[in-house]
Order: sequence, then C-alpha cells, then structure tokens
Amino acid sequence: MVRLLLVGDSHANTTWWAQAVVPTALRCRAERIIQLGDFGYWPRHTKGRRFLATVAAGAERSRIPVDFIDGNHEDHESLTRRATAPYEVAPGVRHLPRGYRFELGGVRFLALGGAHSVDRRLRKVGVNWFADETLDLTDLERAEVGAPVDVVLAHDTFTGYDLPASLAVADIPEWLAREFASSRAHRDLVRTVIDSVGPTLVVHGHYHARYGGQIDIDDRTVRVEGLDRDGTEGAFLTLDAVDGTYELYSCP
Repeated sequence: MVRLLLVGDSHANTTWWAQAVVPTALRCRAERIIQLGDFGYWPRHTKGRRFLATVAAGAERSRIPVDFIDGNHEDHESLTRRATAPYEVAPGVRHLPRGYRFELGGVRFLALGGAHSVDRRLRKVGVNWFADETLDLTDLERAEVGAPVDVVLAHDTFTGYDLPASLAVADIPEWLAREFASSRAHRDLVRTVIDSVGPTLVVHGHYHARYGGQIDIDDRTVRVEGLDRDGTEGAFLTLDAVDGTYELYSCP
C-alpha cells in the first residue's frame, strides 16, 4: 500500500506548511505529499525562497518527500516548461510536469497543472502573472496520448457540473465576467483530457473550497474532490493506493 497526503493551494505559506502540512502528513503516516497547484514556487522572490527552504527542511526532517503540480500562481518562467519527468527544485521537493503519468500501488495517476487567473488584470506580466499558467495544445496532446488512468491530480477542474458558491454573471463587474468566461473555457480544455484518459477520480485545488461531487461520463461515474486552501482543515485528503484500487478519507 502507498499512502499519499493530497494538499490544496499552499500559496507559499511557510508557517502553515511547517505547522500544519508536515504534522498532518506525519499523523496520517503518509509516504508522500502531493500538492495540487498554487504551491508557491517563486524562487526569484525572498518569500518564495524561504518557503521552498521550509518545505525542503520538512521533507528531510519527516522523511516524507514532496511533489507539486503547477497552479496559475507560480513563477512559470522558473519552471521547466516542457519537462517530461519530475525534477527536483530543492532537496526532497519535485515538480510534476503537465501530462506526467505515474503508478503507485497499482493505481495509475496523471498530473495536470495549470489554470486561468481571474485576477490577472491586477497582476504584472512577467512578475506575478505568466501566459504559461494555462494549458496549451502541447500540454493537451501530451496528457491525452497514452494509456487510460485511474486518478487525475489537477489544479483546475473540468466542465460538466456546478462548482460550489458560483456567482451569477449579473452579480459581478463586466471585466470579471470576461475572466470567468476564460476560466470556463479552461475547464473545457481539462474536460477534453478527462474524456480521453478515463479516470474515475479527479482531485483538484484552485477554487478554495472543500467539496465533493460526481458526474456520469459514458459508462463510468467520475468522482470529483475539490480541496480548500492554506489555513483550512479542508486542504487535506488522504489517498491509499493498493493493488490497483484506491481509498479516500480525511485523516483525523
């Protein structure tokens, strides 16, 4: 059996990682932490370097390695955009590139980073916003080519069901409505991957809400689990993989 602690958006929150993420992983006896985007990879910023050092120290101290997928809020220019395999960004800390497939406990996984920032007009291009935040055709082709998978670990979710706490377009400014439309278009892209690779489980972050849902696609039911953000109990979910099957639960 392989036990994973799945973690929602951490936003370079050094204190939370040290005081909540690592202790939760130890308490749950996780063998690996996988963080689902908006990790806080900002190696050109002091805060980002401090956070990365804290994560690496926690991995060494606990002997629990950390993998992360990229969210929309990362320094994408400092990531290896077209990496074909995980690569280390600090001791014990790896980035899982988009479209990377791996197997643990006989369960087949696909990592799929990326999302659209609805607040991009409030950010500066090349400083804290990057066009590479969203999936492109190369990402999609790589993710879709290959054997089916059981679990997709993503930052964004996919089209087909209602997200919790969605606002009516009439309730928001016109500029934000346009950004929400772009966000929906990105979920359409994720849906093409889901349709192609056939998972029965999708776990994601990005929306800062802990919820569960499901949708029937063709002849299968796809379970969807959204994780909350740093500072919340809903940011954690434990997954046990054994003999090609998985079990999800919240570790007390």
